[in-house]
Amino acid sequence: MALFDYNIDNINGKINLPNTNSTVTYTVTVTNIGNVDVGILNTSITANGLSDVIEAVIDTNDYVEGTKLCNTSNVCSGGISKTFNITIKYKSGASVISEDIDFISTFDFETY
Repeated sequence: MALFDYNIDNINGKINLPNTNSTVTYTVTVTNIGNVDVGILNTSITANGLSDVIEAVIDTNDYVEGTKLCNTSNVCSGGISKTFNITIKYKSGASVISEDIDFISTFDFETY
């Protein structure tokens, strides 16, 4: 089960990861409506005080943190959109949480 809500710089929701290999992947589209080149400096996750247990990872085949958000024509501002996947999963060695996990995944933006 996964429920999501979002705003300008975060996604929040409730997920269940029933075993250590469980993941939830969501597709995010970021649109730069300004005239300044931006990128996502990093992605962090807070979850019921469990930030040391789970993590949010951007699929580096789609986007690399710390780089400009540009489209395939290398346009980086003025209404461009970039779509990528983010996966929430257990950190290596973490124990399974038996209850639903409320989380907030936050994007820290940087201008170039």
